[in-house]
Amino acid sequence: MMNYYKYLFIILFLLIFNRSLARQQETIFKENLENFVITTNQDLLLAGDRLWFVIKLIRNHESYLHSKLAYIEIYDSENNNIYKEKILLDSDKIAYGDIILPDNAIEGLYTMVVYSKWMSNFQDYPIGKKHFLVKNPTIESSAFKASFFYQAPPFRSGKLSIFHTSPSSENIEILDQDGNSLEILEDVKGSRDYYSTVAFDKPLQVIFQNETFKLDPSKFWWNPSDFILEIDDNEGQDFKVLTHTNVDLIEQFDFKKLAKVSLDKELYQKYDKFQISVLDSQGTLVWEYEHNQFNVGGGNINSPLAVKTGRSFQINLQGFDHQSENASIWIKPSEPERVKKLLEVINDPNWRRVNSGSKSTSLATAINNKKTDLEPEYVPMLVYRPWDVTAKETFPGNFKNDKIDIEISDEFLEWEINRKIYHQHFLQAEKVSSLGSPFIPDISYVIDEYVPFEDVESFLKNIVVQTRFRKNRKEKVKELRIVDITDDRVNFNRKPIILIDYYKAASLEELLRLELSQIDRIDVFYDRNTIDNTNLGELVGNGMLVFLTKQNDFALKNNKAKHEYFLKDVKVSRNPHDSVTPERFESHEVNLYKPQFLNPKVPMHRGRGKTNVPMLDEPASLTIESWVFYNNKYEVYTKTVQVQ
Repeated sequence: MMNYYKYLFIILFLLIFNRSLARQQETIFKENLENFVITTNQDLLLAGDRLWFVIKLIRNHESYLHSKLAYIEIYDSENNNIYKEKILLDSDKIAYGDIILPDNAIEGLYTMVVYSKWMSNFQDYPIGKKHFLVKNPTIESSAFKASFFYQAPPFRSGKLSIFHTSPSSENIEILDQDGNSLEILEDVKGSRDYYSTVAFDKPLQVIFQNETFKLDPSKFWWNPSDFILEIDDNEGQDFKVLTHTNVDLIEQFDFKKLAKVSLDKELYQKYDKFQISVLDSQGTLVWEYEHNQFNVGGGNINSPLAVKTGRSFQINLQGFDHQSENASIWIKPSEPERVKKLLEVINDPNWRRVNSGSKSTSLATAINNKKTDLEPEYVPMLVYRPWDVTAKETFPGNFKNDKIDIEISDEFLEWEINRKIYHQHFLQAEKVSSLGSPFIPDISYVIDEYVPFEDVESFLKNIVVQTRFRKNRKEKVKELRIVDITDDRVNFNRKPIILIDYYKAASLEELLRLELSQIDRIDVFYDRNTIDNTNLGELVGNGMLVFLTKQNDFALKNNKAKHEYFLKDVKVSRNPHDSVTPERFESHEVNLYKPQFLNPKVPMHRGRGKTNVPMLDEPASLTIESWVFYNNKYEVYTKTVQVQ
């Protein structure tokens, strides 16, 4: 009987203990997380170039957005802020547009960061980040200094991997911590990763360009076949292990006096890659590793292998998971191999740069150092305060304190300079792109889809049935009214807000003076639910008419003041202008602008999507780059097309 009660007590204890653990796990995995994916038209730009971007918010939940705003900042190679803006996300959690770099931009590695104000609820959140290189041919470069990177593989049999950016081949010597030579590598070429034969399970030294660097091995050992993480001697320290992606927390363990922890391999099958982060008792990141599983997705890109200049063709995306939401498709020239390889190493958390002096941050540290109870940035769009969040101050661990140089061949730079001069000569750089709408209207009228009308007024009277013109007898002026379907009663008593390129029309006469041929489309917002979903607040309670011009030049032509912009300091997405080669341009040594083609938002339905490419104007070998987005992840596919 005593044994019976003893066993019963043990069973009850284990049940209570397991429930406690489950509650602990449940608490951490209930965090609603989000992050940004950034794609750009190129990785190497000249000072004064136009950088095109597409950003997508991914998240681990299906509820309403924490924030409707994306905060964008660009920092130069010395971590000086050179650009910032707030851009409104559309209903698909996407924003896109362009940024012109300063003509006096210094050379080096630049960083574009994108974040939401909601992320500032966490201490040093790993915000969306994209690196690119900038060269300035008009400024004499300072003395070039090569950078040296190494990889500390967390495997028992792992070897030292090295990478350097010197434009010439280098001799590199590897020594043990006592200074004994282990291997001498001769003629190691720059911008290529090189695998030595030296085991990296103890501290090493490396001599590169007459400088000696000390390299530390991995603090933990990872067995990728059995999904086991080990430590030789933790000296009684308490560690916390978190496995995660940029937006998903997968597992959490306490690595107290144990020698190893085992991960549940089945939980990771759906991830192409995931991070393992180890924190000490203070919540500081002491070790991290990114495990790549190289899962091959089922999707593919169908497009011609070769096309002719000036000919249209179609790109089909098919075979993707039915949960895919949309895709962004770029067609762009290839970057120099040195640039591609350097950025690949910089963006890989498993590579480290010697003497970088940088602080590491991860989702694990952010979650374990949460500042406050999470507060969403959900207030009407028109009452957002002026810029009050700065990435460098709020997320300091995302910024490195070092400078990286890279040599680019004179031939490639000359090609880029010629392209830039041609671009400016034909005023391509001054063209203003058309606006995208971040809101879903009740109905949208594309002007070119209808037979021609004389003017805006006749188009509204004959086509836009949700509007009516009325005379104000007291003031003896004409007014434009919008349909009201409240309480199932149809009337035209409401007076809408009228916007032209999101600038407030000074009067109805100013709207009617617009040439109809200049307008791209008219978005009509009249239903109460539609108006509420814009999150624009009381000011649009009576409805809204948005007139979007083809060149987004209404403010430019009419000298509109900034305070007349309806969304204050918040911008909306901007589409790239059409690229057409002038007839007098006969040579194809340079292209009009980069990218050759961009469709920032291709709708995906049942794992399929398609887009038409009007034309490509430069004979070259170009890359089709497709980013397929899901709610909580993304996939990247590339293909080469020969333009003849």
